Amino acid sequence: NTSTNIINIPSHGYESGDKVIHSSTNPCQGLENDKIYYIVKVDNNNIKLSNTYYDSTSLIPSVVGIASTSFGEFGLINPAIKAYRSSTINFDME
Repeated sequence: NTSTNIINIPSHGYESGDKVIHSSTNPCQGLENDKIYYIVKVDNNNIKLSNTYYDSTSLIPSVVGIASTSFGEFGLINPAIKAYRSSTINFDME
């Protein structure tokens, strides 16, 4: 939504402050391909984007202006890993 800078992703699962990378061959005006952004969670189906973690978690977040519509993908960077004491964590490095 170019008037509110809201991106609709049904049941997105993101939280404010999550670090994502935006990938698009034709990004919306205001966004860049392969750039890192931080999530501002509006609700379970809508997000906005900030340029810094601080901006995304502020009481009044500073968000990126989106001036056109397009398509693209968001990939979560460094997602939280839930581990419990005495458990084993394996990383597949292929």
